[in-house]
Amino acid sequence: MGEETGHIVPYPVTCKIGLDFCTDIYYYLCTDKRKEEKEVSPRTGRPTEDPKRKRFELRVSEKENEMLEFCMKETGMSRADVIRRGIELVYKEITQK
Repeated sequence: MGEETGHIVPYPVTCKIGLDFCTDIYYYLCTDKRKEEKEVSPRTGRPTEDPKRKRFELRVSEKENEMLEFCMKETGMSRADVIRRGIELVYKEITQK
């Protein structure tokens, strides 16, 4: 655009097709909004009394995966819920001795 004449065109460039989102991009790039966004929780959903903040990865055998899939299908529960239920059952079994 301005490079043919040797002039530097400041952004945002106004276009005939009306790209008014350019002002938003310009504002975003020129302010410290990016720093503020990093501090905000990446997911905002319904508040819960029991937030689940701990994550882990689990490796299972083919047989264990089939058993997990079967439990999910029969109960209609999610994978995470089946695993949580299993943790509860083992915990109850150990603490009732």
